[in-house]
Amino acid sequence: MKNNVNIAMNEISLFLTKNNDIEIKESDNLFDLSLIDSMGILEIIAIIEKFTNQNISTDLIVMQNFLSLKNIENLVKKIV
Repeated sequence: MKNNVNIAMNEISLFLTKNNDIEIKESDNLFDLSLIDSMGILEIIAIIEKFTNQNISTDLIVMQNFLSLKNIENLVKKIV
């Protein structure tokens, strides 16, 4: 399980930085940095579901869970 979390988080980090020369800290607000929007959340959900083989329930798809890398990691840990 821990390996799936690490793989998913690595893929998410790659997704967020693919067109940016920016280093993202765990607590950085991804929306304030303009790194994600609603479509970005859908991409992140797809990455999480792909690498964890778990579906994210709709009640977990709230902005708070996608504000930072730390929040996303907590979400991934919650579903695996």
